[in-house]
Amino acid sequence: MFEMKIIGQRIARYRKASNRTQQDLADALGVTYQAVSNWERGQSMPDILRLKDLARLFALPLDDLLDPEEEVRLAKVATGEGPTPSKEEPLADGPKAWAFPLSDVLALAPFVSEDTLLLLTHAALAHGESLEDLSALAVHLDREHLQRLIEQLLAENPLPPEHSLLGLLPHLDEDLLEALVERLLKEDPLPKNLLIAAAPFWGDGAAGHVEAAVAENPQRFSAPFLQSISAFVKSEALSSFLNHPCLSSADPQAVLPFLDPENLDCWIQRQLRARQK
Repeated sequence: MFEMKIIGQRIARYRKASNRTQQDLADALGVTYQAVSNWERGQSMPDILRLKDLARLFALPLDDLLDPEEEVRLAKVATGEGPTPSKEEPLADGPKAWAFPLSDVLALAPFVSEDTLLLLTHAALAHGESLEDLSALAVHLDREHLQRLIEQLLAENPLPPEHSLLGLLPHLDEDLLEALVERLLKEDPLPKNLLIAAAPFWGDGAAGHVEAAVAENPQRFSAPFLQSISAFVKSEALSSFLNHPCLSSADPQAVLPFLDPENLDCWIQRQLRARQK
């Protein structure tokens, strides 16, 4: 969590270290001195643009304003030797929790460290923000942290909208993708488009869940669905699917190239026998 009062204390200390009054800072930012006073007292938070401007005026990375665990590093903005940082004053009435909405976290991502980005994201989640747009953060996070956040997203009930999951598919490791596919197969109605989009990323585990689901209840699926996933399931399973009436209308030109010679030969013989009856 980010605490408004602690961040306000940092703003005040950086302001004083740079020899600015509240009015000086207000003029530089285009706000009233009352706004600056409210920030410093922890009564309100600067918006994302103001935070960027504050960091620029103090010649600091945003992390130095937002990091909730490190001491204020005033020497970066003080002239000469500068004042010695003092410890944060304890909060008598308890911390006032605060978090950016996720849309602002996305805007901040290019300007803060990964550690701060994770803190911002977790704070947003703890305040009820959805991680639907997590795919936009993917380029700013290492794989381990990203997988952890995706696990949180997939634990939501109900699942996030299909469009947000589509953006996450390339970032899922094999275990998470298998867990997602297993859950999608239990959804009603079946999210066929999402399953098809996930198919190129399947490992053996995810493909196995799909194969088992089709074998157990072929009526839930369709010939076009089978055609779309035919390159990503085992040849034996594909051959078996083609035997079922509701899937046998699949376009041979779309499906047969993915049958191995033995299963292709068996399929052709079945078709010939069926026509002779």
